[in-house]
Amino acid sequence: ECRIAHPVVKCTYCRTEYQQESKTNTICKKCAQNVQLYGTPKPCQYCNIIAAFIGNKCQRCTNSEKKYGPPYSCEQCKQQCAFDRKDDRKKVDGKLLCWLCTLSYKRVLQKTKEQRKHLSSSSRASHQEKEQYSRLSGGSHYNRMKLNISFPATGCQKLTGVDYERKLCTVYEKFMAMEVAADAPDEEWRGYVVQISGENDKQGTMNQGGTTHGRVLLATERPLNKEGKKPRTKPPKIQCLVAPHVLQHKRWHIALKKQRTKKNKEETAEYATLLAKRMKEAKEKCKEQIVKRQKLSSVKKKTQKTLSTSSIQNEIPKKKSKFESITTNGDSFSPDLALDSPGTDHFVIIAQLKEEVATLKKMLHQKDQMILEKEKKITELKADFQYQESQMRAKMNQMEKTHKEVTEQLQRIDKSH
Repeated sequence: ECRIAHPVVKCTYCRTEYQQESKTNTICKKCAQNVQLYGTPKPCQYCNIIAAFIGNKCQRCTNSEKKYGPPYSCEQCKQQCAFDRKDDRKKVDGKLLCWLCTLSYKRVLQKTKEQRKHLSSSSRASHQEKEQYSRLSGGSHYNRMKLNISFPATGCQKLTGVDYERKLCTVYEKFMAMEVAADAPDEEWRGYVVQISGENDKQGTMNQGGTTHGRVLLATERPLNKEGKKPRTKPPKIQCLVAPHVLQHKRWHIALKKQRTKKNKEETAEYATLLAKRMKEAKEKCKEQIVKRQKLSSVKKKTQKTLSTSSIQNEIPKKKSKFESITTNGDSFSPDLALDSPGTDHFVIIAQLKEEVATLKKMLHQKDQMILEKEKKITELKADFQYQESQMRAKMNQMEKTHKEVTEQLQRIDKSH
């Protein structure tokens, strides 16, 4: 059904076989992609197949030219498109053919082989039918057939041979588990009844209807394998084992194995130590982070406490308005009592921080001055360097001029003499 729905067709461009998915499409998938990328192809310079998407040659010819060199003339189509592979096994009957000619030649060979097989099979079938007819009609004795008869109650088995094929007629066309009289194969089994069971023959295990005429004949045919096979002998390997270079090679391999094991052990030990070190460092980092978090939490708590005390202190002056009124009336009130409030620590810390900020500002100012002085020195040095460079250039120019003048004078003197 798949072959009918998708028949094998040749591509109009590259001439390769592919399964046609739709009747309208006559190009393979690869050629369709190339058409989308490069446009319609041109005929190849060598094989004249319309598949040259890039340049004047098709992809097959370019690849084979890279591998096998320039093309030769084909022995069948006489076109210069056959590539010499330099291997007689790859050639078709020793002929130097192009790709299309090789395909057509192989197709012809395949057809002839199939025809010969058909003729030989038909001749063999007719020959076998004639032999069977002559055996059944004439009663001439054929190869000896062996029957394995077993008694299931005791488990005993007996192998009997049958010389004449007519004795086996009672076994023909019988199914599995059928009971057959055992008088015909041998007189010893007169009066016995045999049940047919599955055994192996050349066609495999015998299933239902296994004892057909053809299968019994197959079992009686002579085997095709040869009995007298040539004895195989192998050369002794004592020389290889005893040789000194082999022993040296073995010692070298053992030493290499020892070195590898030692190296692996050292690497594992180094890895273990490094891993332990890294784990220790990670634990220490975790501990440091925990300590930092604890410190930050404690600082936050302290700041919250100081803020609460400052809020209380802000509320106290409102209540001290009475004391201020008393002082205005003439009574003296000591200011040290106000400083002894619980928010004095906070003010002290603020004062210390202000002092630190002032000192840092002074340091920054000093550093800025130092940087400015250094920049001034750098600019002065640059100016000196430029001045010296200009003087040197002027001196060089003067030297060149004097040298030219001297050389000209000398040349004039030489010419005058």
